[in-house]
Amino acid sequence: MIEKLMGHLPPKTASYIEKPENRRYYTGFTSSNGFLFVTSEKAIFYTDFRYITAAEKFVDKRIEVRLLDRNRFEIIKELVTCFGIETLLIEENYISYASAIRLEKAISPCRIQEEGDEYTVLFRQVKTANEIEKIRKAQVIADRGFDFLCKLIVERKTELSEKEAAAKLEFFMKENGAEDSAFSVIAAFGENSAIPHAVPTDRKIKKGDALLFDYGAKVDGYCSDITRTVFFEEASEKQKHIYDIVLSAQKKALNAVSAGKTGKEIDAVARDFISSFGFGTLFGHSLGHSVGLDIHESPNFSPSETDKIRENNVITVEPGIYIEGEFGVRIEDLVVVGVDGCEDLTSSKKELMILS
Repeated sequence: MIEKLMGHLPPKTASYIEKPENRRYYTGFTSSNGFLFVTSEKAIFYTDFRYITAAEKFVDKRIEVRLLDRNRFEIIKELVTCFGIETLLIEENYISYASAIRLEKAISPCRIQEEGDEYTVLFRQVKTANEIEKIRKAQVIADRGFDFLCKLIVERKTELSEKEAAAKLEFFMKENGAEDSAFSVIAAFGENSAIPHAVPTDRKIKKGDALLFDYGAKVDGYCSDITRTVFFEEASEKQKHIYDIVLSAQKKALNAVSAGKTGKEIDAVARDFISSFGFGTLFGHSLGHSVGLDIHESPNFSPSETDKIRENNVITVEPGIYIEGEFGVRIEDLVVVGVDGCEDLTSSKKELMILS
């Protein structure tokens, strides 16, 4: 990974990397503190006393490990001078404005260039076989989580609250091999399912509720993502109709996914289908986002994504319809983009389910 970055850096240019996910990607090591300084000839990882021994053992051997024992701005100034750096690339979507100003003052006359993400985040878009395998393992855990949820609903029935469902699901995933949840579990019942990113409450299940669950597991730092919507005891004709539209839209989009198309093209497949039934305004989010060390990466399936999707991008496909005050339906799978289609990593049942 680090050689790819070093090979793309121009002479007299260095990349300054702080974001934990980027540090992990290039070093193979996880820590809460540290930074990478990378030139075309040299890569150095600084971390503090808590991590230095482990870092010396586990960091990619092509990267020199040094102790972060003083102000990082002083260290970077010395590095810039030592390596004759004239341009320092920073992660413009991560570093704070205050830090950027301090850094700029410290390294003058070397200039800061806000194009660091082009050399860090963009390299992470196309996943390696090893990365895909970690995501696959995380998605297997998430799929098992859906089976667990279904059994929990049948067991607890109207005593089950959103908070309880979310908490027990998170514990289940950790018991079954996840190092953590990929993000805060969404468990939304009834009218709350019409809120795309609802926060679990004390609301309990009622007969006729749509029950929406959006969650993921994390394995070796890599995330998975899945959404399923089920119904409790009964589903109205309106609920069945909306569910059928969302499911059909997702299937059409899944069939359309392949490398070389733009995110906008793929998004339009599902969006146009939903709009043809008059529900276009009730599908307010993008069709999907890339997943990796971050739960939200790029590229996306969205109306504004003009970049072409590439082979081995890992992206969600998650159309939804949300009727305020009533219910919402979202169905989400995670796919690996291929040349002539995609591999769906998600195995959980998605035909309409009524649990009781």
